[in-house]
Amino acid sequence: MPTLCPDSRPLVWWHSLEQAPFLKSYTTYCMQFEASNDLLSKLSNTKLKRFLKKQHALPETRSLGLESYLIMPVQRIPRYNQSRLQ
Repeated sequence: MPTLCPDSRPLVWWHSLEQAPFLKSYTTYCMQFEASNDLLSKLSNTKLKRFLKKQHALPETRSLGLESYLIMPVQRIPRYNQSRLQ
């Protein structure tokens, strides 16, 4: 069975090849997540920082920053897998 992120366990729900395109993009996302997060933290563009601060203050964001939303896909499948194993 495939492992998506280096620290995740094999997926229980790997039933068919129909999920392969999704898993390929998910794997790419996981592999690039740390580099993307590092790049975001290094950006010193004040216009971008002001924009992100405004977005953070919106009620629709539930006071979560961009970093919080970027990690959600990385956490989703391992959480799903963990709940299936319990």
